[in-house]
Parts: sequence; structure tokens; C-alpha cells
Amino acid sequence: MKQDLNNRLKSVLYDDGVVVDKNKILELLVDLKNKISGYPFCILVPKTVEQLSYIVQIISSYKIPLLVRGAGISSSGGLSIDSLDYVMIDLRSLNQIEEINQEDMYITVQAGCSWEKLFNELDTLGFKTTCSGYGDGIVGTVGGSVSDNEILSGYSYYGTLSNNILGMDVILADGSILETGSSAADGRIPFSREFGPDLTGLFIGDSGSLGIKARVTLKIVHKKNIKKYFSFAFERIEDLVLAQTEISKNNIKLEHWGVDIFNNSQFFRQTIKRPEQLRNNSLFLASSSPKGLIDGVRASSKSYYYLNIMIECSTKEETQRIYSELLRLCQPYMANEIENSLKNNFDKIPFAPLGIEDKYLSSNYTNSLFPVSRALEISAITDEYFIRHSKIIEKNDLLFSYLTSSFNSSFFIEARIWWPSSNNSKGTDEDIVQVVNMLLRDLAGLWDTFGASRCEIGRIYNFENQLSSAARSTLKVIKLSLDPNFILNPGVLGLNSGYDNNTKNTMYPEFPQDLLRNSDDVL
Repeated sequence: MKQDLNNRLKSVLYDDGVVVDKNKILELLVDLKNKISGYPFCILVPKTVEQLSYIVQIISSYKIPLLVRGAGISSSGGLSIDSLDYVMIDLRSLNQIEEINQEDMYITVQAGCSWEKLFNELDTLGFKTTCSGYGDGIVGTVGGSVSDNEILSGYSYYGTLSNNILGMDVILADGSILETGSSAADGRIPFSREFGPDLTGLFIGDSGSLGIKARVTLKIVHKKNIKKYFSFAFERIEDLVLAQTEISKNNIKLEHWGVDIFNNSQFFRQTIKRPEQLRNNSLFLASSSPKGLIDGVRASSKSYYYLNIMIECSTKEETQRIYSELLRLCQPYMANEIENSLKNNFDKIPFAPLGIEDKYLSSNYTNSLFPVSRALEISAITDEYFIRHSKIIEKNDLLFSYLTSSFNSSFFIEARIWWPSSNNSKGTDEDIVQVVNMLLRDLAGLWDTFGASRCEIGRIYNFENQLSSAARSTLKVIKLSLDPNFILNPGVLGLNSGYDNNTKNTMYPEFPQDLLRNSDDVL
């Protein structure tokens, strides 16, 4: 059967589009820093939407599980499948920019297009998308971001990615192409998402379980000619969060990130060359416990939490008005304005990571949205969580940090853990990755008890059991209608099928969450 399938696929993609070489396959079996437990018998590389549609039609006739890969940078286990009988599609060659409509203000790209390529093309024309990738935008694909509904740069100005998608072309499980938005009607252009029931929203954040993104149409806006950066320092996380939420409630249009000193790479990028240098940095003290680090930072720098702000304006008067408003909102929370170092970084490297990044360090993360009314509570329990697990963090030579932002009524928090990526005397990379994933998954479980709304869901989060019975039933009916044989990324989002026995997730093993959450040292 496999040989027959390969032959049919080669008739569409030719030899270079059907990868069967073991070494080449292994290069793609990575989801962020995690090795994928399963092994596909081939990887397909379509170069056109028509090829993608046709090969899905072929695979569907064999009822074989199908996984789709963008850049492989998801942290939620979207590609984790323990099976030898599946096909993977690599979309990175499906990367063309098909249309830039300057009059109707949209751009249509193929799903494998990177955020960096999109940015560079629009930048020359004086436009930009309302959302774009952070550091992973250099390789991160538009289709992957849509499938995960990622929180991207632009969130605190324009809202989430889902708010800024006008329409899509989606390949369904039978290979047919579904157009969403205004282009769903013959002869119409994709200028608007509003056209009957919102089919576009159905495929955002589905982790590839309902359809394969082939094309995505996004809003574009004119670039402003003035870009200014500001930074404020706070001694308490409570003050930082309150300042952020006040900025959002007053509907000030700007981009802002609240970061602790560990995550503020702009202050440390030039000094961090090796992980051991990070540990020996005077701002971190000799102690490796979170409590010791926090005390050390406060003692040595007298500022711990930072609010980095970027504003884009058309006039100097507008810039001054917004700046004055920022001062008014931040000063009640004992904010100290400090020299901003984001400008050189972001102007030269638009996709520079917002966290500590070094070629000798690896990291993984978890994030969630909350109502702004819970912002103080969530930031406090996140601080407490890492302090409580100081022994685990120290024993495994880890560093932790988190980033915050807000938009209107939503508060965003992302926790990240770093570890030495090579020559680690505390254990193998796989051992460390497992510890990191357990800590992050447990923290996410703790957030769930406070009503977290998560964007990147994949397989590792407890999504299905959090739904009401009506929502869960409706979602499964939709899955059954669109993918009756459950071939599209089976098991993701808890949408299980007859393939359950073959799609067991071994990358994130179960563990006693309550024990980990309440113990100082269980790993």
C-alpha cells in the first residue's frame, strides 16, 4: 500500500517532492525543542495550492493520518504523534505572496510564507500587517500562526491574530478547497471577513484538525513615519501590571511588553556569551534560586520589572500627546523612566526575540489570556510558582522569566524557561526538556483553575474537558462533518478517533499535577 501511495504522490510532486530518505525525514521531526515520537513513511513538499489539494485527495482515499508542518516552532505538541503509519506535509515551499491590494488594504499569501518575507515585501511599499511574528517570525509561517492562533507582535495595538484575518482558502480532508470570507462568493475579492456565518473563525486555532491552510488574507495598514520607544522601571510586579492595564483601559494605541529583568534581553544581550556568564552576572548574584535572584536584582539595580513601549505616530504633536498620557498613567505606580534600548534592536531586526536568546541556550514557553480583572492575581501566582519550585529549577540549571501585555479587556502572560542546550552536566537535553515541559504544563494547569483562555492548544493542554457539553458535542460534530475518517492531525484538541491507539502522545507524559504544584522538589 505504501509503495502504491508513494508512486501516486510522485506522479503529482515528482521525486523531489516526496521525501523518503531517513536522514532528511529526521531533520524535520522536531517540534520546537522536542523530538516527535512518531515517524512518517514519507514527507511531501507541495509547491502549489493545486498540488496540495490533489495530494490530500489521494491520501484521503487511503484513510491515512496526515500531519501538516510549517516551521515546527509550536510549543503545544501539535506534531507529536506516536505512529508509523502517517504522512507529513511540509508547507514551507508553498511560500508565495500572491496579492498586495493597496486600495482595499489586504495581502494574500500562501500558508508557508514566513512573517519576515511578508514584512520585507510590505515594508518597501510603506505598508505592514497589523500582526507579525516576534523572534520566530524569521522562520515562522503565516499558516502555522493561524493554526495555533498565536499571540504576535501587534497584539496590544490591534488585538489577536484572529481579529486581523479577512479570509482563507482551506484544503478539507477530501482535498476540496473551501474559501472563507467575502471571496466565498464567485467574483468577489477578499476584502471583508463578513459574509454570512464566520467560516474563517472556524479554522483559526484548530491546530490543523479541521482543515489545511493554503492561503491567508490579512489586513494591512500604512506605516507611520514616526516611531518612538520608551521604557519604565517598576520595583513591584503589581505596579507594572496596573500600569499596563490602565494603558489598555484608556485605549492608547501602542505596543507594550512588560518583562522582568531575566527576559529583558536588550539589557543583557551584549554581555551574555555563555550560560555560565549569565549565572555569574552581577545582576543575578551567585545564588541560583529564584528568590535569591529576585533579591539580588533588586539590591543591585533597584528596578526589577520593565515596561517597554513602542508608539507609531504621524506627527510630533501626536507623539508628545501620547507620551504625556503615558507619564500620567504610569507615575501613580512609582514608575521611573529609563533609557530605552529597544530602538536599535527593533529598527534593525524587526523580528528580534523579546527574551534572553543565546546560541548556547534553548527555551520553551506557555502562555494564556485572562480578563484584566485577574491580572494582579495571575502575575502573583506565576511569581510564587517559580519561587516554590526553586529546587527543581536550580537542580536542572534552569532560568525562568515571563512577559505580560494587555489589550482592552484581555491580559496576556507568557512564561518561558531556558536551559543550556549543549554540554550540560546535569543531564541530557531530552532529560532537561522533559523537566521543562512538565513545569510549563503544570503551570498551565494552575492557570486553568483561574479561567485561562489559551491560544496555542495542540495536544498538551486540557482543552476538551474544559468545554461545556454542548460546545464539546458541537465541535465533534463539525470534526466528523469535515473529516469523517479523522485523518487530519488525529487526536489534537482532544478530537479523538479510531486512531487513538496509534496516536498516543508520549512527548508529554502524565504526572501528578497537584504534587508538582505544591512540592519544592519532586523531579
